[in-house]
Amino acid sequence: MTTELQTKLAQIDWGAIASDSLSEDAGFSEIQVNCKLMTAWLNELCDMYEGNYALSFLKEAHVSMNDYCTSMSVALYKLSAASMRTILESILYYSYFKDHTKEFHTLINDSSYYLSRTEVLEYHYKHTRNFKEGSKELNLIASMDSFYSEVSAIIHGQIPGVWQPNLTLNSRSHCQKTFNCSVKQFKTLVKIINQFLIIHLTEEEWKSINFRSREVFLKGLKPKTKLVIKRT
Repeated sequence: MTTELQTKLAQIDWGAIASDSLSEDAGFSEIQVNCKLMTAWLNELCDMYEGNYALSFLKEAHVSMNDYCTSMSVALYKLSAASMRTILESILYYSYFKDHTKEFHTLINDSSYYLSRTEVLEYHYKHTRNFKEGSKELNLIASMDSFYSEVSAIIHGQIPGVWQPNLTLNSRSHCQKTFNCSVKQFKTLVKIINQFLIIHLTEEEWKSINFRSREVFLKGLKPKTKLVIKRT
């Protein structure tokens, strides 16, 4: 027997919602540009670390990027926030566990083991060459903390109603204001990840990246900044 819940869910016109959402040409153009930048990074890193256990985190980031795009097409904005945070955390975990195989296996086998975002950044701050200077020049840690706090507040419902414009199932629809807020955050996310990935690599790893890709990753950075982070 069909439940009342099933009936209400069946009444949602997902096709109309997607049609309205996908009419946001400027917004989806921005999303596409940033997805292409992320994809370029994922391809380079997968080639660089072929066979490494930590590539599973890069795959998670890729799937979550797809989830972000999908959620934006059907006005599931709060889910888009969750996808963005997963992308960031996956990239951070990759950056640590690619060089810590034993800890990776502990993560898989011991549910009590947890590595926080702060611990990953502290590790790079202490052990990754030029990360301290690079992150300071880019104001990376402050930018990442601000983004993470804002998105987490949305996910955890700390600010009720934010990114939840539809209070009932049958009123679900595309909201341009919320859509644009999510697009802006996604752009910020990709900028943060791009800068983090640039400075977390060794000089040898950076030089192994296709020079055209390096140009794309460094686009928009001032000459002085490139000098400080030692990237060309």
